[in-house]
Amino acid sequence: MNSTSVLVVDQLNPGMVVAEDVYDNRGHLIVSHELPISEKTILRFKLYSIERVKVYNQISDIIIMHERNEQGIQITESLEFQEFKQKYMESVHEFKDAINEIVYGTEHIDQKRILNNINQLILESSSKSQVFCLLRNLKQRDDETYTHSYNVAIICMMFGIWLNKSQEEIEVLTLSGLLHDIGKIPIFEELNLKREAELNQAEQEIMKLHTIRGYEILKNTNLDERVKQVACQHHERRNGSGYPYGLMEICEYAQIVAIADIYDNMTSKNRILSHSPFKFFDYFKREGYDLFESKFLLPFIEKTGETFLHNRVILTNGIEGEIILINEQEKSRPLIRTKYGFIDLNMERNLEIEEVL
Repeated sequence: MNSTSVLVVDQLNPGMVVAEDVYDNRGHLIVSHELPISEKTILRFKLYSIERVKVYNQISDIIIMHERNEQGIQITESLEFQEFKQKYMESVHEFKDAINEIVYGTEHIDQKRILNNINQLILESSSKSQVFCLLRNLKQRDDETYTHSYNVAIICMMFGIWLNKSQEEIEVLTLSGLLHDIGKIPIFEELNLKREAELNQAEQEIMKLHTIRGYEILKNTNLDERVKQVACQHHERRNGSGYPYGLMEICEYAQIVAIADIYDNMTSKNRILSHSPFKFFDYFKREGYDLFESKFLLPFIEKTGETFLHNRVILTNGIEGEIILINEQEKSRPLIRTKYGFIDLNMERNLEIEEVL
């Protein structure tokens, strides 16, 4: 068992190792556990009015713990992941049946039935951060329209929690995520296309009509009007570059779903071309503030970034390591612990995260 002590900040010395994540009074992560303490770290604690910190009593404790982590099984081999994947696929199958009923004529929708499976999936996971980790490692490519919508719904549920939305608002957001792409289903059928197939340019232009088709499918149902708006507006952008109407005034639920939609599209291992999630942070740093309101973008980047703490990654130079601290100013450039020592990507500008394991 690793022995620890709780010390007041004035008792800390450089070289000690943090034994527990440290948060400020607003719940923001200040320092990650297993981070060696420096003079700068001590100053950081004082700036954020942190009074006490739990540290390991011996450096050997953290070395042993790190060696065990190096030898640990991949997340996709864990029992928790296997159980999550099984429940996920069962839930997607039920969702597929429900959404097809909506597409082909059901006007009264049993919203509780649709939401129940997602609620159970979240509740049975060990933590909210773990949900993101498990979701990232799914590689199921069957029924991609349905799995993508399910992913977006899970992300929207978490997003709503991060935004301190009410339970009713979180349910509306989750439903919006589930049904945002419903208009694609009849188009795929009419064009006789496989959902995982790459579309040519003409097919892409037709597929853009899924926003309008989605609204048409939902407009006479008993769903909240915000869900219907999202189906129509989730590809609109605040700079007018979106579709179908080039709107610059977009409902907030459409913006939230759009951010979740882009995140899943860029990072999902379901995709033929998936990117490191840290490319997502770079993308939004460059372009996001023209597309979405910062009051939605900033919390999502901050909270999503925190879900990568302690994930193993491969850098562009081939070195493997563990994320132990997220850089608040530049989320795509965290501090990485490797067997060769610590690599601060904020300082090593020639390196990037190539892959999250």
